[in-house]
Amino acid sequence: MEISGKSNPQPVNVKVVKPTEATPESFKEYGQVIEASPDGEEFGPKDAQLNLTLGIPRFYIMKLEKRSLKFTAITHHANVTQCLGSIGGGVWYLGVAKPSIVETKENAGSDAVQSKCGHFYVPPAVDKVQVFRISGIQVH
Repeated sequence: MEISGKSNPQPVNVKVVKPTEATPESFKEYGQVIEASPDGEEFGPKDAQLNLTLGIPRFYIMKLEKRSLKFTAITHHANVTQCLGSIGGGVWYLGVAKPSIVETKENAGSDAVQSKCGHFYVPPAVDKVQVFRISGIQVH
């Protein structure tokens, strides 16, 4: 699996997974699932709990067409909240892994990678990546 964006000379480890339906309960280890709420409803725990204290978020719309249901890389986000959703409300899939930031490279051994921001993290093992099926709801 290519995690850091650099080519990996090791053999590719392929894992076929059955996606889990994303619900607030099934996704809570990775973030928050939110759904549309009625206009005028007061802010509460079902709204996105965004942490914007570590930088300015990037807001953009990606146009993804004709993508296969496989991936070879996972993006590392250490200091930002990432919100994803489907504009059309269609079914989509998301691969995630638990955070793995380490204080120093020595704490993590030879598997640690240094990010462009300077901190170290351990790329997830293929068997630690969880795939979720999202049905017209937003994931935070």
